[in-house]
Amino acid sequence: MSIVRNWPPLAAALASAAERLRDQPLDVLLQVDLEEGASAGRGGVAPSGVAALADEVAGSPALRLLGLMAVAPLGGDPDRAFARLAELGATLRGDHPEARWISAGMSSDLESAVRHGATHVRVGSALLGKRVSGHGSVRP
Repeated sequence: MSIVRNWPPLAAALASAAERLRDQPLDVLLQVDLEEGASAGRGGVAPSGVAALADEVAGSPALRLLGLMAVAPLGGDPDRAFARLAELGATLRGDHPEARWISAGMSSDLESAVRHGATHVRVGSALLGKRVSGHGSVRP
């Protein structure tokens, strides 16, 4: 498995669409997969691929790299995951100082995300309740 799943075509497609459909750059957050050793985590670029993907996005005039986003691994320690994301964000800002956003945490772990420097959190289920999937099951 590649360290970055399908990102060159995705970055190119985003840039192409932004060039055609927008008069200003499209803001982009890179989703990082914080599942350690998992073959299929919660999605995103592996930590080892962040720099290459950031360079690809930042190199496009149609895209504007804002920072990173991640969700904690299911059943994992959010403090450990968000500490890792904070490290990745600090490294990213060394090469891309404008990439200041860290979108991390959801309703159940937002305190941990904020403790580790999140600039944005997602609190949907705390406000709106749990979602029901199309199959009738409740989704976190």
